[in-house]
Amino acid sequence: MGEFSCASEEETKDIISQLTGTLEIIDYQENAPYNNFSEENWKKMGIKQVWCVGGIVTGYICGGDKYVVIATTDRNLHTTGVTYYAAPGSLTNSKKRFENNILNLSMEFWNYTPILYQDIPRLIDDALLFESMENEEENLNEK
Repeated sequence: MGEFSCASEEETKDIISQLTGTLEIIDYQENAPYNNFSEENWKKMGIKQVWCVGGIVTGYICGGDKYVVIATTDRNLHTTGVTYYAAPGSLTNSKKRFENNILNLSMEFWNYTPILYQDIPRLIDDALLFESMENEEENLNEK
């Protein structure tokens, strides 16, 4: 999950040609005006499977009743009743990895390493745990 390439189609094809294994990509809404590549273009560049997603749900946070929505548009980002999101930085405008219950999927926050779809709930759990530890430390420092 996250942005794969901000390069031109030619440069992206060159990058893909250097990768090994079965290549699959999760694409944010194929018909979005900011999307450089259609499913057909991805496949021409060597991607075997393209998963076009739009506000899909993945996993539950802390094993509880709060689930994560992978937001791909502003419309998905502020759905009533949803507490946690994973979204590309282009939607969040955030300069942090986790802020306002949104996991930022921008590649610079993840050492340019792909994020596995099934790991998103765990990453949010970890971020929530880290935030609670920071808050505890702040409370201790205030005493």
